Order: sequence, then C-alpha cells, then structure tokens
Amino acid sequence: MAAQKDDLYRTRIPGGSASFYKLKELSNRREEELAVAGTPAEGAIRKIQSARSVTADGFEPAESAALTGADVHLTREEARDILYLNNTVAWVLLKSWTLKRDGKPIPLPQSVDDLLDLPKDTKKAIADHAQKIFAAERVVAEDSFQIDPGIEEPDSPTGASDT
Repeated sequence: MAAQKDDLYRTRIPGGSASFYKLKELSNRREEELAVAGTPAEGAIRKIQSARSVTADGFEPAESAALTGADVHLTREEARDILYLNNTVAWVLLKSWTLKRDGKPIPLPQSVDDLLDLPKDTKKAIADHAQKIFAAERVVAEDSFQIDPGIEEPDSPTGASDT
C-alpha cells in the first residue's frame, strides 16, 4: 500500500495497522538502541550505498537497477550488522499497532528479539515500512551516526584513530 505523505507514519500490516515514531520523537532508550546497532554497520553501509548489486554468503542477493555502482560482496558479519540495524530500525520506530489475538490486544514487542518472534509477514511489513520512514528522514539519521573525523581522515586535527 503506497502511503501518502500525511500517512507516512501509519500503515496496514497483516491483521491490523501500525503507527510509527518520527526520529525526533524517539526516547533516549530507542535512540541509543539505534546508535548501538548503527555503529557496527557503518562500514558496510558505505560499501553498499551506490552498489548495483550486493551479495553475502548465506543471504539472498539484492540488486538495484536504479544504481550504477559496482557489484559488492559483504562478509557474513557485515550482512548480519546491516540485518540487525534494519531490525532495530523496525523495533525503534514501531509506536503502536492494532493486532489482537482471541479478541485481546497483543502487546508491542519490548525488544528487537521480540520483534523477530512475530510472524514473518507481519515483521516484514513493519520492517519495510520502517525503512521507508528511515529513508525519508535520512538527513536526521545521518546526523545521528556522526563518525569522529579522526577515524576516517588521518589529516584531521584529531588525527587518525590508530595514531
């Protein structure tokens, strides 16, 4: 279902609907979870940003006809880091839902692990929509993942991280 701009933070999921936080609405706990998941994935994200295709041992290949970059192969660890970040984004942004079991509301997942216990189609719908929100708010997200310039720029005033 294509979301209109006003509906970016709500979507239908199997068995109901879900609402999502804007990044600026996140609690400290959720922001920290996002930062913790994002840090290990930074290198892999840089590798795949303009990649035409991405492969990783044990994972399905991904391709983007819209991008013209190189074909990229991720290590299993890099692929896991990105997968964990994607799952964390889904959990962090999930605000509420209307899911019920036996007529009673189902509690929201209290952690990324709880999110992974959902039925696959429900988890996928939540994760896919959370990625749309995260991409739409990318400018804010990039500010959350600032890297010390010394790590990437040996000539910076703070120097490289290994000096």
